[in-house]
Amino acid sequence: MILQGGYPFPILLSCIVFMILFVCGLRFRKTPESIYFTVTMALMSMQCIFSIYEILGVTLEDKLMWRNVQQIPLYYSPVMILGVIMSFIGISRRTIIRTVAILSPIILLYWILLFTDSYHHLIRDSVTLVARGQENVLQIGKTHLGLL
Repeated sequence: MILQGGYPFPILLSCIVFMILFVCGLRFRKTPESIYFTVTMALMSMQCIFSIYEILGVTLEDKLMWRNVQQIPLYYSPVMILGVIMSFIGISRRTIIRTVAILSPIILLYWILLFTDSYHHLIRDSVTLVARGQENVLQIGKTHLGLL
């Protein structure tokens, strides 16, 4: 079933590559920037898995739930990449932790708004299931807050 269609198989291959990078990054866990790198690789691997589940979902509710879950690694991986960059350019560890700690609640607030969007519609105007070829894909109408 995963080989049917065009998308799930290449996404699965990228998931495997990110998981291999995650495992290879564990060897260097004593270095300051490795924690951010390994978490980023784990998040990217999870995003690939969630993308496959979204593609293979049948109903609108399944696809929307996996799309929402997919936003977790999508919006938190830039915070981890910022940690990697700040570590490599030599910024102190306390500053990096403070920056990640400041950005994390903002991302958490966005996730809360995203998962409760069916009640307040601050991020999405409408969500419909549209047939494109043999696949059913989500068509999402975004609000101004959803464009951020």
